Amino acid sequence: LLIGNNADTGGATCQLEHCLIEKATRNLALHNTTQPATLANLELRDASDEGLFLMGVSTDPVLSNLSIHDNADFSVLLSGSPLPAMSGVTRTGNGEDRVAYTGQIEGDLTLDIAGYSEPVVFTGTTHVYGPANPRLTLTAGSELRFMSGARLNISYDAGENNVWRGQLTAVGTALDPIVFTADNGLSGGWNGLQFGGNADTGGATCQLEYCLIEMATRNLALHDTTQPATLANLELRDASDEGLFLLGVSTDPALSNLSIHDNADFSVLLSGSPLPAMSAVTRTGNGENRVAYTGQVEGDLTLDIAGYSEPVVFTGTTYVFGSANPRLTLTAGSELRFAPGASLRISYDTGNNNAWRGQLTAQGSASDPIVFTADDGLSGGWNGITFGNNADFGGAVSSMEHCRIELAGENLVFSSTNQPDTLRQCQLGAALTNGLRLTGSYPLVANCTFEDNATAIRLENSATTTIGNSLALSNSFLGNSTWYLYNNGAGDVDARYNGWCTSDGFTPADRIWDEVDDP
Repeated sequence: LLIGNNADTGGATCQLEHCLIEKATRNLALHNTTQPATLANLELRDASDEGLFLMGVSTDPVLSNLSIHDNADFSVLLSGSPLPAMSGVTRTGNGEDRVAYTGQIEGDLTLDIAGYSEPVVFTGTTHVYGPANPRLTLTAGSELRFMSGARLNISYDAGENNVWRGQLTAVGTALDPIVFTADNGLSGGWNGLQFGGNADTGGATCQLEYCLIEMATRNLALHDTTQPATLANLELRDASDEGLFLLGVSTDPALSNLSIHDNADFSVLLSGSPLPAMSAVTRTGNGENRVAYTGQVEGDLTLDIAGYSEPVVFTGTTYVFGSANPRLTLTAGSELRFAPGASLRISYDTGNNNAWRGQLTAQGSASDPIVFTADDGLSGGWNGITFGNNADFGGAVSSMEHCRIELAGENLVFSSTNQPDTLRQCQLGAALTNGLRLTGSYPLVANCTFEDNATAIRLENSATTTIGNSLALSNSFLGNSTWYLYNNGAGDVDARYNGWCTSDGFTPADRIWDEVDDP
């Protein structure tokens, strides 16, 4: 039996009392209506899904003297509706006897779970969004329990659009925090609280204070939004992945009085976001307590790691590319530490396309070089930096000076690009294979030091490549174990006026190879 949204239009009223409704897929459903105002003396049994479903009901009916039993799924399922008042309602033998919540919240709604007569469990994904910019308000002391795979999404995470706006007010107190937790009591038992890209669209705002968020895959995530502007007095614990994830957040929230602990992976993971300001943030017992970086940088971004309060570790592949031709800028004195297998890729390395452009500015100084290194301190401990073929496409420009790149499988690769057009005053050392590999790329290599790599420079070019070629631009080569210069292409190499140093009995000529001339 379905009572639809016009059952209360233009004075329409409904009465439903002393009825038995049974053996349907969903025995009784009210959709966007306030009628009937009372459901009394009903028996709802043996449905293949829920006994009672209330969707988008702005004023729930009073439930009085109901027997809801032996339905295969939930006794009562809500979607975008307030918690119904219940008197003399028995629920037995259902797949789940508790009141459950799911679906979309399209209008302002307050859920006073703290003051409700029983626990409420969330199933599936509950979305808060709509053209009316709906706000979900949770009262202090409320406990929201989420089933496996369930999530709470604030706004719809797609292109910016007023119809996908959504807001959350979740402000607890020190004595009565709001709790978001897994119904099964296991780490990874639900999919977390996520603020999407429209949580700040068209005036939308959010508040999240004095909350405990626990046992999700990723406890708290902000995606392409500046809301909440402040994360204060939160405890994020026991996630199976990260405690806090900030993705594409142009202005990071201020983190104040946070306890992020006992999450299986990183305490804080960033992707395309600036480094967040932190005040009184404790991180203990996590798989990795440090702030970590990964993913795609799609907009201009400056990472002032030198001026940050702590080290930052890079995990996975960090890409810099997008249709806006994003630029990653690193400040002098910054040290970027990369986990095993991690890498930094400037532009997406495929067919030429403005959507795959990317740029890097890494300008250190003699006293404050920018350092790219392996977090584990081992040669081959990360996968190096690659400038892809779109690093010079559509006006993209990059620069690297006074940088130290070390301990990668390959420290630095130029793949069919002429950006940066000059590699100057850089140190490339202790690579497992190549200190520098140029494939279809012809930068000027000047005033650089190549030390303790297997091969200092490997070339796969078809035209002349200039390495040094004057006393003022001289490079230094020392301690490279296999080759100082290996030319595997048909192009000439102009490498005069460099310092070729050996200490193992070999001459420089023994360590320079030209695939065309030497055979």
